[in-house]
Amino acid sequence: MAFPTIHGAVTTDTALTTTPSVNLPASMVNGSLCFLFITNGNTEAVADAMTGWSLLNAVSGTGHRSVYCRVVDGSEGSTKALGTMTSSRWSAVAFEVRGWYGGTLTDAVKIATPNTYTGAQGFPQASPTLDPDTWVTEDTLWLAAYMCDAVNVLTTAPSGFTEVASVWTLNTTGGCTSVYSLNDAVSSKTPGSWTCTNQRVSTIHTLAIRPSAAALVKKLKVAVEPAAASASGVEGVVFASSAGVAGAEIGEFTGKTFEALTEGAGSLERAILKVPVADFGGGSLNVNDTVAVCVRNATYTTGIIPATVIEE
Repeated sequence: MAFPTIHGAVTTDTALTTTPSVNLPASMVNGSLCFLFITNGNTEAVADAMTGWSLLNAVSGTGHRSVYCRVVDGSEGSTKALGTMTSSRWSAVAFEVRGWYGGTLTDAVKIATPNTYTGAQGFPQASPTLDPDTWVTEDTLWLAAYMCDAVNVLTTAPSGFTEVASVWTLNTTGGCTSVYSLNDAVSSKTPGSWTCTNQRVSTIHTLAIRPSAAALVKKLKVAVEPAAASASGVEGVVFASSAGVAGAEIGEFTGKTFEALTEGAGSLERAILKVPVADFGGGSLNVNDTVAVCVRNATYTTGIIPATVIEE
């Protein structure tokens, strides 16, 4: 596994306009992701249909702030028009992310419910916590974003995060957009707080991007007495498990071999068998699920023992 990587970050800070457009990264790779964080100083949302883009979040009130994402297909061009609206100033940060999980955005891109501030709540302003519900501990790319209306200047960003790109406008009718990132193989994240020079209406985001699935396969991991190391011709029956009690049968597998090496030492030494969940119809199982299993070959049989679903 490897962390997703950010490429080609660009910014936009428009003058007053009724037909805004924002810059997009150059030389993007088909199949990668493009993120677009947009802020304006008006209450009006993006007027364009944004075909091909997924709206991850939008907040309107005093100013408008929205986050979009799309899978790159080569049709993006160098700018994105936002439609025709009331005259306003717009700021934006856009960048490409390569090495993501693939598939649907729902499975691989997560965004927390944002923290919003009215402009009179002082500093520091906290980032929301995010715990992705479709993966556990992987090489996750975390994003922290601060978006606000009118004039502002950043003084403190979340600790440990690195700036991707920012627009801190000096125009009272504009908006500010700032995005930071962190590579961290943890199952959840609460980025640090933000401090700025001015109290404005703001929205603070936390996002997570799952790493490439190229080498990830869900497997059932069975650990037994070390004498089973290298045992072949292994078959087994897998049962659902609740509170350690075997339930309904999930499926069966045959023709497996225990790994030659064992794990642990002394009384904790165990022989390890790893079986892809697809081999016994366990595709609905999730990482860290515990099931019950009985494995055997011509010379070796276990009772019903617990086993855990892993991903590697």
